[in-house]
Amino acid sequence: MKLNTIIDKKIEDIYNAKMIYWVALFFSVSFLIRLILFLAPIESLTTLQGDEYAYSSMAESILNGTGWHDYAGRASYLPPLLPIILFLNYSVFDVDYNSAKILMIILASFVAPTIFAVSKTLFPNKFWISFTAAVIVTLYPPSIYYSNMLLTENAASLFVPLILLSYLSTSKTNSLLLTVISGLLWGLAALNRPVFLMLPIFMLVSQMLLQLTFKNIHWKWKPTNWIIGIIVMLITISPWTIHNFIVHENFVPIHTASGYMMLICNGKLNHPDIQKGLFYYKDEHYQKTLNDNLSEIEKDGLAMEMALSEISENWRLLPKPILNRAKNFWSWRPDPYDTNFTLNDLVMALIYIPILIFFIFGLFKCNFQNSWPAIVIILYVFITILPFWGSPRFRFPVDSLIIMMASFGIISAISIIKNKSAELVKINPK
Repeated sequence: MKLNTIIDKKIEDIYNAKMIYWVALFFSVSFLIRLILFLAPIESLTTLQGDEYAYSSMAESILNGTGWHDYAGRASYLPPLLPIILFLNYSVFDVDYNSAKILMIILASFVAPTIFAVSKTLFPNKFWISFTAAVIVTLYPPSIYYSNMLLTENAASLFVPLILLSYLSTSKTNSLLLTVISGLLWGLAALNRPVFLMLPIFMLVSQMLLQLTFKNIHWKWKPTNWIIGIIVMLITISPWTIHNFIVHENFVPIHTASGYMMLICNGKLNHPDIQKGLFYYKDEHYQKTLNDNLSEIEKDGLAMEMALSEISENWRLLPKPILNRAKNFWSWRPDPYDTNFTLNDLVMALIYIPILIFFIFGLFKCNFQNSWPAIVIILYVFITILPFWGSPRFRFPVDSLIIMMASFGIISAISIIKNKSAELVKINPK
């Protein structure tokens, strides 16, 4: 038996080993790498920064029995899942930020084994695609960095491949249990990041359009799966929606931040920062109009009204910000708005630009009828940032899927090179 055949057989045996081995391997390596950063004396990671403080303040208010509100007294401005997770952690370990960060590291460490399982399902019998994707995710600098922060990024980056895995598995089996799990994951993802609220509808519409376009597609759900999954999702988010209705006497599915987000991104379309695809929140008119005499729900509604009014009056100024938001979403720079080029920019250029190149190559080489669920989820996250500002931070939840498709591109490129080399050897045996 030839050596190559023996090696291929060994690889196949390893690839078909029980998933628990791969989960243990990639989780352990991911956890150790992220723990090393946790132990490093980096000031920006040892103290709470920005949104971390907001999420933690809500968890602490729940723990202290003073109600559901953040440091600014807002009851529904933040999505509730991360504060609930932190509250449960603080209930056991008191208000210990280090223990909470260890919990974030654990969540982030499950992303690599999950993307291995997704790749194995989407590209069966393609060991090196699964392995390459999991290794890159394990070593991916943004994943390592965010894992040490109390932010929604960690849960979001795990929910995305879990949602895809459950969708693929349900499609293969039509299992009622997996359908329920999918609905639960959709609901939890929306409670963690409201941007995912319409993801199942987007996937349903995409499936319907693809079925009209192609004679046959893989990974399609039956109508009963969609009905059950969406009902389970609605049930999952309903306690929080009911809470919001009791507090505000208005229908608020997830949070009251949409209006303000729209306002700071579109309320002054002629401002240079907004034209760059960023946001601008220091306008005195905002502060005077959205005064403290208004309720949280009134501020949200008024902010949305102001944003939509500006868009309708100055719509000609909107295309440039949207194009810049799109560009900055795909940027390799951690902060594409920073005028200074930093070492972080160089590191991410060396890592992300090849990923993006092979991702694009993979899109052209893959069978779209097979890969469409992953591509549709990436497309959904991309589209939903366009009304707001664009940043790699908003891309981060689907980075693992982009890396998976890039891994497909890498292995496809290697295969093409091998085949071309073999053909040249046959032509010129000497």
